[in-house]
Amino acid sequence: VSLKGGRFIGHELLARVVDLREAELEAALAQAVEHHVLETKWPPAYTFRHALLGETAADGMLPGERLRLHKAYAAVLAECPHLAPASELARHAAASGDLPAAVAASRTAAESAMEVGGPQDALFHLEQALSWIEDDDPERDEVTIRAAEAATAAGDILRAVRLLKDSITHPGPRQRPEMRAELLARYAT
Repeated sequence: VSLKGGRFIGHELLARVVDLREAELEAALAQAVEHHVLETKWPPAYTFRHALLGETAADGMLPGERLRLHKAYAAVLAECPHLAPASELARHAAASGDLPAAVAASRTAAESAMEVGGPQDALFHLEQALSWIEDDDPERDEVTIRAAEAATAAGDILRAVRLLKDSITHPGPRQRPEMRAELLARYAT
């Protein structure tokens, strides 16, 4: 179980990821809760009682184990997106090296954040997506515009200007003229 930063993982997601029968999983979880390693909440979900325990567990994993675990999480979340927020799929997809899936999930997480009035969270997800997109990918300009919109909605106009200016100053070789015009218009505004 790889949980960091107080993140809870739902029982159904965990059951789909780990290679244990339900009875074995429940026994292992009960023992971890009894020994004060994990905390629970309702509906059934788990997190490490202390962040240091989670870090120790993650650090004890071999790189191949960690990669396989992230791939398993990403596969389950891609198949069953109702089991966790899109940001979790983005995190696991990125950690497993599937950057296109990570970008798509991060964009979905940003749109969800904007729908509930969370432009700062949306900006975080969009900037994360930008860190995973190659400089010459035309999608970069679209994500930059959405990130600038989120920054503006969050009240961080200077961040919006800097995002737009970066795309204008460092255009990828495949930047479309109409997208460049859109970036320049938004920058001027």
